[in-house]
Order: sequence, then C-alpha cells, then structure tokens
Amino acid sequence: MNVTFFGDLAVEFANSVKAIKDDTITVIIASAKVNEHEGIICLNNYPATRFYLNAKHPSVKKLKLRMSDPAYSANHLEPLPEQTPPIFSVEDIKKLPKEFIEKKVRCQITVKKVDEKSNWYDNVCTTCQTEVTIVEGRYRCILCSRNVPFPDKRFRIATLCNDTTGIIAIIFPDDEIQRIIGKNAFEVEDELGDENKFPLLLKNFEKKDYVITLSINERNVNKTSNIYRATDISDPVEVLGNHSPPNLAAVSLTEEPLVTPAKAPVLNPAKAPIVENTNNGTAPDIQCSITTDTSPPTANSTNKVRNRVKKNDVRCEMEDDVPLGKFKILKTDKMATKKYDSFSALTKTKTHWKVPTRVMNLWRGYRKTGEPFKGFNLLLLDHKRARIHAFVPYNLAEEFEPIIKIGDLYLLENFNIQHYKVDEKFRCLRMDFQIVFNEETELNRLEENVVNVEDCCFDFFDIAELPSLSKQNTYLTDVVGIMEEHDPIRRIKNCNGVIQSQMIFEITDGRSSVRVTLWDEFARNFAESLKEAQDFPVILILGCARVTTWSEQVILTNVGATNFYINCNHRSVNELRKLLAQKKISTKSVCSANKREMKYYKLDNIPTLGVEHAESQIFCKVKMTAFQQVKSWFQPTCTSCYSQTVKVEGQDTCTVCQRVVLYADDMFELYAIASDETGSMMIILQEREVKKLIGKTVSDITDEGNKDDSFPTILNTIIGKEYTLKVRVQMDNILKKSEFYLVTDIMPGILTEGYQQPQLSIPHPIESTDPQASKYTIILISTVFFLKHLICESMYLYSIFTFLQLQPSSSACTNATISTINLNS
Repeated sequence: MNVTFFGDLAVEFANSVKAIKDDTITVIIASAKVNEHEGIICLNNYPATRFYLNAKHPSVKKLKLRMSDPAYSANHLEPLPEQTPPIFSVEDIKKLPKEFIEKKVRCQITVKKVDEKSNWYDNVCTTCQTEVTIVEGRYRCILCSRNVPFPDKRFRIATLCNDTTGIIAIIFPDDEIQRIIGKNAFEVEDELGDENKFPLLLKNFEKKDYVITLSINERNVNKTSNIYRATDISDPVEVLGNHSPPNLAAVSLTEEPLVTPAKAPVLNPAKAPIVENTNNGTAPDIQCSITTDTSPPTANSTNKVRNRVKKNDVRCEMEDDVPLGKFKILKTDKMATKKYDSFSALTKTKTHWKVPTRVMNLWRGYRKTGEPFKGFNLLLLDHKRARIHAFVPYNLAEEFEPIIKIGDLYLLENFNIQHYKVDEKFRCLRMDFQIVFNEETELNRLEENVVNVEDCCFDFFDIAELPSLSKQNTYLTDVVGIMEEHDPIRRIKNCNGVIQSQMIFEITDGRSSVRVTLWDEFARNFAESLKEAQDFPVILILGCARVTTWSEQVILTNVGATNFYINCNHRSVNELRKLLAQKKISTKSVCSANKREMKYYKLDNIPTLGVEHAESQIFCKVKMTAFQQVKSWFQPTCTSCYSQTVKVEGQDTCTVCQRVVLYADDMFELYAIASDETGSMMIILQEREVKKLIGKTVSDITDEGNKDDSFPTILNTIIGKEYTLKVRVQMDNILKKSEFYLVTDIMPGILTEGYQQPQLSIPHPIESTDPQASKYTIILISTVFFLKHLICESMYLYSIFTFLQLQPSSSACTNATISTINLNS
C-alpha cells in the first residue's frame, strides 16, 4: 500500500528513518486517513496521525516471525487452474443427472449435417447480447426495454452430430465459428449479398470430427430440451502410438458381450476403452498372441466386401509408456488463431488474463482547477466485440502512455477488476465495473494478422429515445446520424466572460433528429476533420456523448470520453447510406459540400409549414411592433443545467437536477409581436438575443434600481426597429399550432438578399458571430461612431473653456460643470 505523508510529519518521518541503522524497518501508523488517489488506495496523515518505527509491540514481533516463514509470504489468492471437462459419449450426455446443471462436459463427435432451413445468425442487443424482437417494424430488446437501431449479428449454426452411441443436436457458438472461419457474420453477409441465403462457407463444418465442449442447462437434464449449446470447438485428439514391437504385450479377446463404457468420467481420453459396434453384439472368437521374437501376425485374408465404418469400439488398452508428445491436436489454417480471454467473461477471482485488444480512445479527467490528472483512461475493444473501460493510475502513466497509440492492436495481460462507485457519473459503458492496470500488467503490440479485432464497435441508442436518457448522468451514449445543414464553428463569450469555441448542428436518422453542441478543443478538432470529408451527406458517429437538456431541448454534447467518427467504415454508416440511396430518408435538410443561399420566409407562410420543417431553422425579416404584457420579463434558471426553476414551498427548485437552487440566475424572456407586410406573429426572445440588443443582463438592470415587477424602460428601445430573425420551428408549432415561435438568433437591420453563408471550413471570429449586415449598414455604423467621437471631443474642449472663463465665481463654476454633464449625457 502506498503511504504519503505531508507537512511536518513528513519531515519528522524522513529524519527518523535516517537515524535507524537496522536493515529492516517496521512502522506502525496510528490514526491514518485512508484515501483513494486516481484509483489507488493509499494512506495519508491527519492531525491525529502518529508513527512508531521498530516499536517494541507484540504485533511487530508477530509480523517479523510471519515474514520469516516462506509459506506466509506466498500468494495464496492465486486461483486454481480450471479443470478440463470430462469426455462423455452422446448416450451418457443424454442421461446426465442434476449434478451436471450449469457445468461443462466434452464429447468427440462428427458433424453429420448443418441445418440450412434455420436462420444462420441472430440479431442481438448491443448492450446485453440478448436476441432482439421486431416490434412495430423496429428491433427492440425486451430485457433492456429499448429500441436497438443497429443490432449486432451473431452466428447461430444448428447442427446434427453423432458418435457411435447416438445423435445429438448442437448449436455452435458465434465466437468459435469466427475463430475457425476467420470472419464475422457481417463479413459473411457482405460476401453473400443476401442475408436470406445460407452461406456455403458454413457447410464446411459437415463431415468433420471435433471435440465439443457443451454447457449443460436445466432443460437438458429435465429432458424438456434436446438441443445443446457448445462453448468450445477443438480438433479431435490424434493418437500416435509407439510402434516398437518389442514393447508390445500379448493381447487376447474373449467372447464377452459388449457394454457401454463406464459411467464414471474418463479424465484421459487416450486411455478410454474403445468398443467395436458389431451387428451380433459379441466380439468374434479370434485368438492371437504377440511375442517379442516375432513381428505382429496379420489376420486371415478374405475377398469379402466390407462396409466402411469407423471402428471406434475395439476394446484395447493404450500403453502407459506412450510419450505425452504423441497426443496432439492438429491445427488447420482456419483454426490457427489462439484462444484468448475476453472482456465479456471477466471475474474478480482471476487476475491473469490475456486479451487481444484495440485502443479506441484515450482521455484524462480534470480537477476543478482545470489541471488534468496524471492518470488516464482507455476504451478498449477485444476480438469478441466486447468493450471495457480501463484506467491507468498515475504511478504507471509514464510507463504505458508512450507505447499506446489509438487504433493499434495490443495483447493485454494481468489487470485488476474494480467496481464503480454508486454515484460515479459519465460511465462510457453500461457496466458495473472497469479494469485497472497494476504493476504486473503487460501491454505488448500485436500484428494485425494475429487475431481479428474490429476497428470500432458501438452500442447505439435510437435518437427518439434520447429524451429519457437526458434525465440521467450515469451513462454516456453512442449515437449515429446524418448531419444536417449547420453553421460554421464560432467563438462566443459565456456567462462568466470566458471565450469558448462552439459548433452547433443537428443529426437525424430519418425519423428523429437531435441537436449537437460541441465545445472548445473538441469542436475545433471536429471542424478541422470535417474539411477532409469526401462523401456527402456526412454521416457522423458520436461515441460516449453526453445527453442533456438546454432550455427544455434535448442536446448531445462532448465530455472527456467523447470521440467522433466522420463517414466511418461501419455497418451502421453503410446502412444509412443505403437508405439515402433508396430515398427512404429525406435529403432536404442534410448538409452538402456546396454553399447554400439564405432563404427568407414571409410571416404568413410560417404557420403553414409542414412536418418536414420540424425543428428546423428559418430566417425572416420583421419589424418589432410591441411587447405582449406578461407577468414577468425574466425567468429564474438553474445554475447547473440552465433549466427554468419552479417555486416549491417558496424556494426556486430545479426539476431536472432535483435540487433547490438558492441563488438562481435571472435570464431574459420577452414575448413580442413581430410583423412584416404579410402579417404578424408572436416570438420569444431569450437571454442571448436580448443581451445582444441592449448590452445588459437582468442583474445589471436590477442594480440600476429597476424593480422586478416593473417593465424596464430600456427594453422599449427594441420596439419600432427592423431585425433579421433566425427562428426555430418546433413540433408544437406544427402539430399543436402553438403561435409562439422561439428566436435563436437576431441581428439589427435587414440582410441583403444576395447574402451567401460562408463555407463550412471558414470559422467565424468573435466579431462576426452574428449574421453579417449589408455594406451600407456597416458604413453607416462607422460614420455614427466617428461623429459621436467628434462631438465628445468638442464638448470636452467646451467644458474646459467654460470652466476657465467662469473661474472667479464658485457658483458659476458649479453651473458650468453641471451644464457640461448635461451636454455629455
């Protein structure tokens, strides 16, 4: 265990250790504080902490005595190796008692037939690996109670197998089929071109011998199911005997009835008695003897035609002195891949694991001060498409970080399993545990041809189900969608006065859409990568994104674990691209590489917009005519999630965060009437838009003495002027015919018709985050500023002149000063 002392106690401890001349130092630490620093348990000092070096205490004597015993210091927690399951015949497997429920057995069989009529794959949930069902035309996982937009495909081959004692139906597992044929179900489907056809590649299992490991369930024992599931497939053991005649002993066969092998499991298959399956049930009366002086005799010759049958039941005993090297499992090219552990089968009782893994992402957490932690996190993917969150502690960061590269393949060995804390937030996977590197962990690079590990894997959620996920912050979410038209990256000043980079756009899956807001360095990296996109419309995968709400709208945003994939070579992207080609997804609002011209809508046309415009942004040119009389011109909002609070027992309460907000932020919310030559409509102006027009916040206005219940006069300066508005058409406006439209951006003045939106690759500077005005408006504004500066200078000279001219009279001086102030105002 790590111990870290601070302050005076650390100095005192260091001096005390130097003063001790003994080779072995024992220390007693009393009243220490147990902490966890970056995933590692450690001891720290507290004001009450004390230490005792080589103390004369019974515990010290016992410790020294125990340390001298080699057996005490041995690692007794090392788990015992798993025993090889026993081999049974098919007949015995069908008669297994209840003691074998949830246990494994093996059998050596021949695949007689691969069933082509049953489906050769299962569609399974990407979270729990349970088979999904189709509900209202969509894949749905009953166990997770959610839709699965792009389920995983797993091999499911039904086979009829036999040995000399009977026939058995076995389902071959997905991971073993992948290992043998070197392809997954998606690759086979792509080569086949039609998922309804049965792949001929899977017929290659027929007429081959295997040693199959079966998992026995309760239904198999109770005889309610005669279908067995395999967990492991191996080539049969080839017995190469010792052919030295001098070492053979005499063999004699008597007329004894043939019996089934003993019920007790045979641990060594090489020594199992083999009985010939004859028609008359008894062995022929053949006398033979083998001596050391002659070669083995041959049987009497005959010209009788005999059937080709496998003589697996000839009773004979294997010699005890056959070398172990003579028993081997033949490896074919298809089965050359080693068998590795998987993240899907981790248990805390074992620490020695060997998992081939690809690094999907690397990130660090940050302290409240903004300083990054030294330890870092990894998102790993193995050969069975199982992902895991790994943490590298600070004391191992310098060892592993230089050798880790995102996208490369490694062999990971020896690590610990650690369960998450109950209140731990933003988990990148829906799991209860993560793995932690330790001093015994090894990470070695693998060549790509050693094992087949996909480049990426995701657990996608349906965009329509994101609102329910926005109410929790325990798990992050993977989402895929088509990028709609968007604005370039821009720089804004947040409520704390800090300048941030921001990029806002929407993605859709053809049925639903969601807003995406990216921030700072992540937004800048995304904007740069977007320039290199070759295929349009762009299909985006956001991995480990946070689902939250802003102003009652569901949005996706980035956190430390978030990563993006633009036009990734993934089956979900290919499926969406196929739907676009088949015109099953509307392409009216998806982004393209060309510039787009700004389109203005007349106010009388906006209420007639259809469902295809839902959640879209439109532009209009209006004149602000009046404010609607409402109870308040601002709304208190939560300081954490910026949702509007409600009064509960006289206190501002956030229903999203489920907490009382002691000092809520007051933000503008104005209801106004805008009009043009075709009509008028009701609009809502919120904090950002109002602050842009008047240059003040709600707190600034209240500090000037304005009461909360009185409408500020400065807001009346907005009325009677022309503006260019960017309005969001919400679903309530279309379905419920709500007459209030939310303004998402505003600019004083009218933009020219010929305005072209900048290209996607051109970022907006801070001064041009707003829509750009026409050339004449800019010239007019510049002229006004010049005249204002000239008038101020003139009034300043006039005030000095008046002050000097009226110096003898103090009252005149006072009057002159007051006049100057009035003129300046």
